[in-house]
Amino acid sequence: MYGATVQVGSGQWRHLGDLARAIEDAGWDYVFSPEGPGADGTDSLAASLVFAGATSRVRVGTSIAIIYYRHPYLIASAARNIQEVTGNRLILGLGASHPALNEPVGIEMRSPVNEMRQYVADVRKYAAEGPQFPIWLAATRRPMARLAGEIADGVNVFGVPHSLLAETIETVKESSSKSGRRQPEPIAAYAQIGVADDLNVARRAARETLQFYCGLPAYQDLYTRAGYSEEIRAFQEAQQRGDEEAALLALSDRLIDDTHVLGTASSCREQMERMRSAGVEVILLNPLPIEGQDLPSRFRPVLREFGGGK
Repeated sequence: MYGATVQVGSGQWRHLGDLARAIEDAGWDYVFSPEGPGADGTDSLAASLVFAGATSRVRVGTSIAIIYYRHPYLIASAARNIQEVTGNRLILGLGASHPALNEPVGIEMRSPVNEMRQYVADVRKYAAEGPQFPIWLAATRRPMARLAGEIADGVNVFGVPHSLLAETIETVKESSSKSGRRQPEPIAAYAQIGVADDLNVARRAARETLQFYCGLPAYQDLYTRAGYSEEIRAFQEAQQRGDEEAALLALSDRLIDDTHVLGTASSCREQMERMRSAGVEVILLNPLPIEGQDLPSRFRPVLREFGGGK
């Protein structure tokens, strides 16, 4: 099962309706949007409304809405309203984001896991009347994966190396079992995908994307735990010197290939099958911007190659 994550850059909003229709026509089942400073200032709830207005079947939602940006009463009210408009097609995906992104806009993250627990409880309280909607949690490292297993309706795994996917999903399942509740369904994971005949071109685009995440302590910790301590150390040293090209080159092909889906369509298909074997039920395709492509151009090859669930 496929879905899409659409990061809308400045000047790209005009493409959203047509793109959502193309995603639905391709037979995919989900279309989400991220938000915040790391996503060019996108508003994921606003994008969900655009997706909804252009489609009739596909599930729409946020991946993620950042909990610190809206009071739980406000997001509960917005989600109820969008759920009514969409005919019960909304999924509210929530996440905490990162101190490096939140602090510049005046947000202090004291205890993200505890704050997420309370936020979800408050959203459900404020949304007790009216159309109900599922809440998915973003899970990257173990503490949030455990919380997702305990309280979420669904799980969205982002940025986790493919070599750690099975472990992350098992953490979710174990937490659900210990909590005596049903396992969150589905378990979704991003596929940062670059369909290209030239693997080096795809890897270059992947490096430029991964460079952003490797600057965040949470991902440095995650990738170090996955066995990439040398890459992260070299990346940090290059950044401290102000050598951006060396920082890019510090991210090895092995790390790039463990965090992305790259290459020809057939190769990408094989890599995504391995993600499914690890326990991923929904693959959310997030095409990389290869050689300056705009939003429609980024999605065109993946819609062509993976339409109809191929």
